[in-house]
Amino acid sequence: MKIKKEKKTLTCVMVQSMIMEYINDRLSIQELEKFLHHIRTCSECKEELGVYYTIVTGMRKLDHDEELSMDFTEELEQELKRSEDKINHYKGHKITRRILFFVLIAACLGIDYAVDIIREEPEKSNFKLEEYFFNGRDSKADQYIKDHYYSIMAERVANIYGKSRENE
Repeated sequence: MKIKKEKKTLTCVMVQSMIMEYINDRLSIQELEKFLHHIRTCSECKEELGVYYTIVTGMRKLDHDEELSMDFTEELEQELKRSEDKINHYKGHKITRRILFFVLIAACLGIDYAVDIIREEPEKSNFKLEEYFFNGRDSKADQYIKDHYYSIMAERVANIYGKSRENE
């Protein structure tokens, strides 16, 4: 069962309260996207934005001794286009980050699989070289050790523990 994400639409009152935040470039990407969608579909809010934009931008240009534009409407359209480009750029980067994340995960899994293959024990050889050369060719010392292994080990243990008790 799929759960749809509801996009909460903004009311005119909400959008008009966000106009100064938009002009001052203080909206998050999500807020900006909803704001622009509403502005593009509501002529009243777009007109309100135009009035605020003209006043605020005009005042800023006067404060900085810049030349005033003769067409604030065109300037606002360019600003709206830049804002849309900003959203598209953000979404593009978001998709790119997701793709890179999945590629990284796939690479890690591939490396893990390759390391597991390398770590596997090699198959045992059926080559009987050791048996052929060394079978029945034990030295007398080797044969003595094999025959008396347990008694030799018992002597060593006794010597080790006996010496350690003497040191105490």
